[in-house]
Amino acid sequence: MASRRNPVGQEFWSLKVAGVFGLVMAAGCVGAPEEASRSTSEINGGNFAASWQWQRSASFGYCTGTIIGVRHVLTAAHCTPAVNDIVRFYATNTTVDTTQGARVAAVTVRPGVMPSINDYYDTAGDFAYFAVVHLDRDIPSTSRVATMSWYYPGDDALGFKVGQGAHNGAANPSGSLMTINDQTYSSDDNSGHFLSENEQTNPGDSGGAFFRNTGSAVTNRNLLGVLFGDAFEWEWRNLYTSVPEHLNFILNAMSYSASFSALPSPRLPSAANTLLASYAPSELACRYACERTGACMMYTYAPGASAFGFAECYLASSTAGALMPVPGATSRAK
Repeated sequence: MASRRNPVGQEFWSLKVAGVFGLVMAAGCVGAPEEASRSTSEINGGNFAASWQWQRSASFGYCTGTIIGVRHVLTAAHCTPAVNDIVRFYATNTTVDTTQGARVAAVTVRPGVMPSINDYYDTAGDFAYFAVVHLDRDIPSTSRVATMSWYYPGDDALGFKVGQGAHNGAANPSGSLMTINDQTYSSDDNSGHFLSENEQTNPGDSGGAFFRNTGSAVTNRNLLGVLFGDAFEWEWRNLYTSVPEHLNFILNAMSYSASFSALPSPRLPSAANTLLASYAPSELACRYACERTGACMMYTYAPGASAFGFAECYLASSTAGALMPVPGATSRAK
């Protein structure tokens, strides 16, 4: 057992480690058959994944991943994707398509994270057990890119868990993708992770997505977390690496860019034109948020703008707005 004080301020939580990769047993990529008998609410108790979920998912044969770019997939670091490994996709349904795929061209993990020795923390001391997988070719035309969340919504936020594991302990050779509803348990993700309310996963679900659920439209279902495994916090729960907490690193690892024009002066959009006002970890993340929001025509990023010193990101449906006299503020338009 490896224990650490939860920075959120709750009780001690413990990571349960086992398997050939030293994995958390409930969601390890390989091994840990005993974990299936402990869990009482498997993804198998949910449903086969919806089309918007399997279109955005990938399979490493032993782990689940989420497509975050036309040549990038996000998964758990302990899934140890290696150069030339084959990545498969879900072309038409919840079953892995073995007729087409891509190969891993490179893998990027946070500095300090070392999957080979079960080091879950980056050099900043944050939980960061994820891997950005670079592909050698574009994803299939039937696949789609998931939008990554740029802020954490707090506890009790509704969402969907997705995984291709050994559901309910049964073999899953076709990699069928399943989904189940849950909600966040942690009040913040400042330490790089968050917990879900319930533990509902199996071996092979590692790297799977926690999609936020804020409405029926796919644009309201952003990728919030990458499944690591289990943690004990009053009871067993699933532990996810937070995507918004590491979004800036992920975007840089992808060499993300988007074409925006700088406005001469930063502008604060009117209430009528504001689509969203929230925290974002960087201007790059704010730009990404605008690029991935169809109605967004302008973003304004203001570092340290709030009374608490937090950066603020405004997405607006037009370039109209009052001047924003905040040092370092930037406005850019599509």
